[in-house]
Amino acid sequence: RSSAVLGCSITITLCEHLKESTASPYVALLDSLIGKARVIRSRAFIGRNMLRNAIIDAKKVTSQDPNDKDALKLISEIKAIEARSKLLDKKISREVCRWVKKATTTSEGAAAIERMDEESSVSDSETNLSEAEYRQSFVAWMCRKTFMEIGAVIAFVVAMWVIY
Repeated sequence: RSSAVLGCSITITLCEHLKESTASPYVALLDSLIGKARVIRSRAFIGRNMLRNAIIDAKKVTSQDPNDKDALKLISEIKAIEARSKLLDKKISREVCRWVKKATTTSEGAAAIERMDEESSVSDSETNLSEAEYRQSFVAWMCRKTFMEIGAVIAFVVAMWVIY
């Protein structure tokens, strides 16, 4: 998903640059490609739970083309996801409040909290990584990041090949 965001961002930037320096017959094609890239990037943002960025892209598409069905559908999906998320957050908050009240007002709750504290303690040996383990995890992270960037460049090259 982050590769899709990166690839679409590169495509949008390139198309906007070409739009400024291209003859008028191709401007409509570039606007269409920018709109499609924004819709795809908006879907990728939804997948990454970055709803604020997703709604911004979808609204930019509808500002250029108010009848774009994909963008309008995305906006309604994002609003539904936000509403569901708020409802779930409220439900979780109520449950936590009930649990805290029960735990603090009854002797059984206090005993349960003490048991949880004893069971969930983690030793220092479980939390400290050795130098070799740390280096290995860092190298693995760098490899993943490099492959994602290579994927974005490939997506960019394919997008340019499609344009020309």
